[in-house]
Amino acid sequence: MNGAGQLKVLVVDDAVLPRGMIAKWLEDDASASVATAANGQQALEKLKNFSADVITMDLEMPVMSGYEAIPLIRESWPAAQIIVVSGTSERERSTTFAALRSGAADFIAKQGREGRSDFRREIVEKVKALGRPAAPVRTPPMASAPIQAGAPKTNLRRGKHSLLAIGSSTGGPEAIANFLNGLKGSLQSPVLITQHLPPKFSSVFATNLRRQTGLDCVEAEEGMMVQQRRVYIAPGDRHMLVRRDGASVRIVIDSGPPENHCRPSVDPMFRSLAEIYGSKVMAVVLTGMGSDGARGAASLADVGARIAVQDQESSVVWGMPGAVANAGLAESILPVPQLSRLVLEHCS
Repeated sequence: MNGAGQLKVLVVDDAVLPRGMIAKWLEDDASASVATAANGQQALEKLKNFSADVITMDLEMPVMSGYEAIPLIRESWPAAQIIVVSGTSERERSTTFAALRSGAADFIAKQGREGRSDFRREIVEKVKALGRPAAPVRTPPMASAPIQAGAPKTNLRRGKHSLLAIGSSTGGPEAIANFLNGLKGSLQSPVLITQHLPPKFSSVFATNLRRQTGLDCVEAEEGMMVQQRRVYIAPGDRHMLVRRDGASVRIVIDSGPPENHCRPSVDPMFRSLAEIYGSKVMAVVLTGMGSDGARGAASLADVGARIAVQDQESSVVWGMPGAVANAGLAESILPVPQLSRLVLEHCS
């Protein structure tokens, strides 16, 4: 956040209505100082005199697209965090993940009138989270039984872990790609990933991960058998769980209510894995806003699973990993490359 203390946001969109609507939401709900631009070129000009903490960026614009502007902004104003505001066409979904690789921190899918309140809440929350200076996160009080903080359970005798589970949100797509690349094809166990994604984006994410890592990455489907050396991505707007089927374990796709305002949510995946795999799980929580994953991590700790989180310095937002760490559930707090090495050491 800038030295004056007020959050400064640049809203970039060639369409007048969404540009004005997003600007007003941020002024009203985030008490932000907001400037606007109609394309990437205008954004570059505005930034010369308006030191934005956060930029919301449409991608499909005349003169200069958001996709073209993002690397230029990252080069000249590296402290500014960029949130892509994406359409849901096949082209826009693909371009969104390319924009993340170019330096955008996160994205939000545009929604129709019926989803406008959720879109408003999401964009305000993400702008505020990305615009704050990094600070240790304390797990917030919850209505039901609290997470039991304390030393991780290390008194159980554990061999190699037979399943790797990953949870992430803001900044997650690139962190996941870097983390999986660090495994160098040596990991034999199945990998289950819950990354907060809207509908239609999870299949593109799986395809991109397959191209970036060379691993067998798929969007999870109901009834899929959990197999070694395969990476399963929770589908957008659905929880991913597992169930025992004789000697096998299969994927369950669940449309239950959101948890932590999220579907898919990391918590139900972690709880399900604790029940089926117990201490054989190694769980990693990467960058992300909020505290999703902390309750599920408590369930995993209760059965002796190993839990590691991304460190604060390398996280885009240290919300999710910070919540797990501050609850005393993380045995290791490391940057992504070291997390990859840790997994290779402890997973079969």
